Order: sequence, then structure tokens, then C-alpha cells
Amino acid sequence: ERAVALNPKNAVYYDWLGRAYATQAQNVSLFKAPFLARKAKDALETALALDPDNLDVRDDLVRYYAGAPGFVGGSKEKAGEMVLEIKKRNAYRGSLAAANLCARCSLS
Repeated sequence: ERAVALNPKNAVYYDWLGRAYATQAQNVSLFKAPFLARKAKDALETALALDPDNLDVRDDLVRYYAGAPGFVGGSKEKAGEMVLEIKKRNAYRGSLAAANLCARCSLS
């Protein structure tokens, strides 16, 4: 949070903030988890808005959308759309993202 406050135009800082919130959301009570999950989504989407070509951010959003419940912004469709955007920018990374999404969806 401090890094984002010092440099609010840095997509990497927002990406790591989103990752931190997502990790916290997995390890707190069911009452706190939705708030942290929304903060994670907001941070990741801010990172994407700042740097649309950042594939790490897009990968993190695929994981978020695929793993989060719908009431906090999760969506298999959004995850699939993000995979297509990754493929447009890098075929190899897009194929990996697609495989990871398929594996995650088959486990759900």
C-alpha cells in the first residue's frame, strides 16, 4: 500500500498489491474475505488500466476471475476473455494461460 501511495502510476506496484490482497483473502475469516477479494480485484484492474500490455497482470486477472466467486467479481467468461487478450500479445503465454485456465476449471 505504501509503494502504491508513493507512486500511483506504477502498474507493477498495483499488481503486487492485488496479489497481496488475494493471498490475505484466502487466509482470513469468511466475513473479511469478500472485502479483501474486492480490493484485490480493484488493484489488479487498476494495474491493467495503467499498463494493458503487462502480461503478468493479465495472468493474475485470469487466476482471479477463474478462482473468485461471482459476487466478488469472479467470472469464467472474463477469465477466458483475458486469455484471448494474452494470446493476442504473446501466443506462448496465451497458450499457457489457456492451459492453466482449463486445468483450474476442470478441478472446480
